[in-house]
Amino acid sequence: MLATNGRNRPFVAGEEVTVEEMLWCGQCKPCADGYPNQCEQLDEIGFNVHGAYTKYLVVPSRVVWSLAPEEEVLRD
Repeated sequence: MLATNGRNRPFVAGEEVTVEEMLWCGQCKPCADGYPNQCEQLDEIGFNVHGAYTKYLVVPSRVVWSLAPEEEVLRD
């Protein structure tokens, strides 16, 4: 599956992004029902997953969001 940036296009190298701190599984019933904060296998960066203050962190693409839409709003 190709990681997209929320604008239905692939992320590009150097694109500024942010990451959710909750790492939800996407497979349990709460996730399937649209409640990832109730995930049965929830992990959280900085709590039970090391890396909250690292420069780089590997995370699933489903928790990555582009900052490009916000940049466009701030430019106007």
